[in-house]
Amino acid sequence: MNKDEFAIFFEQSIDNLQQKQEDLKDKYAFGSFPKYCFDQEIGTLQFQDDQDQVQVEALVTPIGSFSYKSETWQWSWANSSILERLRLKSERIKELYTFTGAPIFEASIVKVNEEQAWELSAMAVEYLKSLGCYSMPYEGRQLRNFVSIDEIIKCPKDLRLN
Repeated sequence: MNKDEFAIFFEQSIDNLQQKQEDLKDKYAFGSFPKYCFDQEIGTLQFQDDQDQVQVEALVTPIGSFSYKSETWQWSWANSSILERLRLKSERIKELYTFTGAPIFEASIVKVNEEQAWELSAMAVEYLKSLGCYSMPYEGRQLRNFVSIDEIIKCPKDLRLN
């Protein structure tokens, strides 16, 4: 992929992620739930209401983690705190190096800012053909873990807005 083709892929990824995020918000009320739960054992992300009732559940692929303190990004396939099964699932993201030729997809840890973390996630979501992305904040830590939303597996019918 040459520079012009990469620029097109980059812009399309950003635009498509914005639309996908809006679709998740419109269809499944993403962003409106007070709680979430990430289950590494099964590879799911649940969104819960105030009574801890699961309202939406999705299959996910870990993308990477952004550290505010060090301003670094670590790809999930290189993160030993992620269970092996999910690390293996996220290894597909490494194919972006072959697809684009961009070294940032090959290095396990890279220096980035928060906006660039979202951009990397957008390109991963585009390549994986996912429904969107979720950035999981961790209280008391300067870290956000990004996952792709691969499939919605639970959503009450009355919650679906479209």
